[in-house]
Amino acid sequence: MTVLPPPVHAKSEGRRRRHFGTFGSARDNFQAEGVIVASSMRPPFHHDVALRFRRLAAAVLIGLAAALIALPALAGTDGTVSPDEALQQASRGELTIIDIRRPDEWRASGVPAGAAQATVNFSRGSADFLARIRQLTDGDKSAPIALICAGGVRSRHAARLLRSRGYDNVLDIDEGMFGSAAGPGWLRRELPLEACSSC
Repeated sequence: MTVLPPPVHAKSEGRRRRHFGTFGSARDNFQAEGVIVASSMRPPFHHDVALRFRRLAAAVLIGLAAALIALPALAGTDGTVSPDEALQQASRGELTIIDIRRPDEWRASGVPAGAAQATVNFSRGSADFLARIRQLTDGDKSAPIALICAGGVRSRHAARLLRSRGYDNVLDIDEGMFGSAAGPGWLRRELPLEACSSC
């Protein structure tokens, strides 16, 4: 028994009718002679490409969702971290806390225990600050760091600056040293301090 392939496209049916009359009649004649005409039509090539593209897009979205779920639990969804969580991570050697306030502020309150210092002064440009961060991270833009200032304003802007320059593992201790709307801050949480030896 012979199986004939289906028509490739709907327009081909009109052409067949011009040559064979009514397509259904021709099919009936073929079947009467023991020939089976396949009834299913293979989708056009561009349909197959579109289906593959949709599957690929779905796989990418699933991957992005998995990456978001896998973010460290200490970090907020906006790249922030609380003082005590930052301290715990720093004590395990998983990140470096960097106090970005001025030297007179370091002298007045002390700095977070184990923190490095890198003053940010946006009115004077960012070159010195970026050079200091590059020194503290040994040029590794994926090194995990957490920035802290007095109340979370400078640290937020500094974190954005660093991310715009390719640093992809920057957290903002948004409570700051003295507290903010995000929380009481490093001092009121009574977290450990040390004198600034380089001030």
